[in-house]
Amino acid sequence: MKGKDYMKNKFLVCKTAFAMLIFLSGICFGQNVDELRSLFDEVHKKGDFNGSVAILKNNEVIFSDSFGYSDFETKAEFTENTIFEFASVGKRFTAVAIGILAQENKLKFTDKVSKYIPQFPYKQITIKNLLQHTSGLPDYMIYFNANWDKNKRIYNQDVLDYLANEKPDLLFNPGEKWKYSNTGYIVLASIVEKASGYSFADFLEREIFEPVGMSSSLVYRQKWTKNLSIKNYAYGHVLNQESKKIIPVNKYLEPRTVYKYSMRPIDGDGNVIGAISDLVKFDIAMNQNKLLRADIQQKFTEPTVLNDKSKYNHGFAWFLSEDRNEINHTGSVPGYQSFYKKYLKEKVTVIYVKNVATYNWAWLGKLDSIIKNSEKAQN
Repeated sequence: MKGKDYMKNKFLVCKTAFAMLIFLSGICFGQNVDELRSLFDEVHKKGDFNGSVAILKNNEVIFSDSFGYSDFETKAEFTENTIFEFASVGKRFTAVAIGILAQENKLKFTDKVSKYIPQFPYKQITIKNLLQHTSGLPDYMIYFNANWDKNKRIYNQDVLDYLANEKPDLLFNPGEKWKYSNTGYIVLASIVEKASGYSFADFLEREIFEPVGMSSSLVYRQKWTKNLSIKNYAYGHVLNQESKKIIPVNKYLEPRTVYKYSMRPIDGDGNVIGAISDLVKFDIAMNQNKLLRADIQQKFTEPTVLNDKSKYNHGFAWFLSEDRNEINHTGSVPGYQSFYKKYLKEKVTVIYVKNVATYNWAWLGKLDSIIKNSEKAQN
């Protein structure tokens, strides 16, 4: 009985100490919350931020807010459940899906792509090449913009058929260089389907969204139209640099561009929508190793080693700082921008999503300084 009481008391002491640590770190960071709010108020007034932001410390949200409108015509305001385009931040889900399959021994990072897609013509390219952007695959958008029937939509299989039938030259030998590749992540989504037996959308729902509680997130293919069936949808806009007017993206783009109409059904390189609250849940789940084991996640943050043994600061869907302490991924499609950054030593995460595309990034340096100064004060 005494042993049980001792263990119970020990558990309560540890639990209390951990809670106190989170509380104290929140207080220390809280001294900078006013600076954060002032910064976002400032960039919003300047027209450089229209969207939602969340900042976490030790898996606790220490600052979150929304600025502007989700729909400028109706003046609908943001909520934590407003749905955004994640754009290329969605590549994080593609990479994690591959990681889950590796964890389940359904594939290996070193496997050749042709093991899962026999018609894939580049026999030397591996899954790891695709994850790290070292495959040398050409940009599919260049080909389809020039050659595709604008009345037809483009699907993943169309991209695979293009590679198999046209056999375009690689930009470089696999592993020789690094070049960001949307094409590679489309191929990864198709590998997820082949290795799992589920559609890419169903796999993300079963293995990531549902277990984490990301109730508003899904792979979505019909965008930029007022006939959406998605509630709380943030319509994309752009800021006209000359007139300084905010324009709906469906009026900004040419009416029949491939990008607007044809390319949207493609999976893997983006095409995931959801609320910022879902990205917060995803970040916490990853921190707690609920989706991937720590040893698998470690591979995601290792720099890319090229054929000549030189290193490039990119892992699996993460850009890395020189000291490997900061990792990030951004996303941008017409009308939307997203940002996902982690400070590993400080255990801080910054996430934002915007539905007005702007291109003044100077304020991100101020945000970085606030976070780092807060950590110095805490230490």
